[in-house]
Amino acid sequence: MDSHVHGKKRAEYDRLLREARREIDAKVQHERDEMDRALKQERVYVDRMLKDERADMSQKIKQLREEMEKKLNQDREVMEKKFPLAYKEMQLKLQKERKVVDGLIQTEHVNRDANVLQAHANMDIRLQQERKDMDYRAMVEQELRIQDLQHEEDLARELEAKEQLNSLGYIDVPCKNMEEGVM
Repeated sequence: MDSHVHGKKRAEYDRLLREARREIDAKVQHERDEMDRALKQERVYVDRMLKDERADMSQKIKQLREEMEKKLNQDREVMEKKFPLAYKEMQLKLQKERKVVDGLIQTEHVNRDANVLQAHANMDIRLQQERKDMDYRAMVEQELRIQDLQHEEDLARELEAKEQLNSLGYIDVPCKNMEEGVM
């Protein structure tokens, strides 16, 4: 009969252990899902900002080119009428300025793309670190629960052994852990 009761207790402890593991797994999965959702929203936000920045930059470039073309056309008309040599010099000067502006624009594009890649890499690193931290916390929490359940099983076995000794007529020796008030 005692072994039957002990078997029921062990089955109950095993059931509690499985439930605790399921709870931990569900909690970890929920936290991962929340983190993935937040990261996805953050990426969408960053991508939207970058798209807006690209549109603004394209508009500014278009406007700058239009202004340069307008200025070039105005200057060309004046130069064609008055100074043929100055016209050629102005043309060369404007071409050089255009090359400089195009170089600056290209540099800005490269810098922006590098910043985007760095931002994505930083988010991925942060996500990996948070996942590692979450997995570690879950593992520690699970180990503590297992230790608590094992400790409770040890106390139950000690109590059962004491009851068997008492039923056989041995002196009632209180459990060391029971004296200390440990459950």
